[in-house]
Amino acid sequence: MGDYLENKKQPVRGHSHPHVHLHKHSHLHRREGEVLCELCGYSHDGMKIEEKDGVINVAGVRIVEGDYDALEEQAITEMEMLTQWVKRQGGITGHVRTYLEERGSASSLTCAGGQVQVDRTKESRTNVILSAVILNVDVEKLKCRIAEFLGRMII
Repeated sequence: MGDYLENKKQPVRGHSHPHVHLHKHSHLHRREGEVLCELCGYSHDGMKIEEKDGVINVAGVRIVEGDYDALEEQAITEMEMLTQWVKRQGGITGHVRTYLEERGSASSLTCAGGQVQVDRTKESRTNVILSAVILNVDVEKLKCRIAEFLGRMII
């Protein structure tokens, strides 16, 4: 699975020069109760994969923290690396779509007959929603590759 984790020079969308992405990444970003796959070291939670006649439909969701713009750049990189991985496997990418939805501040207003108390939290959480149609690749390898994609969406 980690064949793309090496140092690679890849163009980043919107930039005219290549950037070097160093992917020394720990696989220990475990949320409470999350089980990590023994093959790839990432969680398969929040993923749904269905196969019919060689066509694989993939759906995955993660809630992550981090700078929205950096997450968007990471999603671009991950999507490009996923399509390259599918090609190296001899498969075909029908489409890969990632939807990022930022969740912002929240306020809790409380009153017990006196002054209203306001507890405000500023959070930077983003829903990462992935959908893809992939053809002619090993389903188990694809499960791990998608889990890796979603697991690496941490900035």
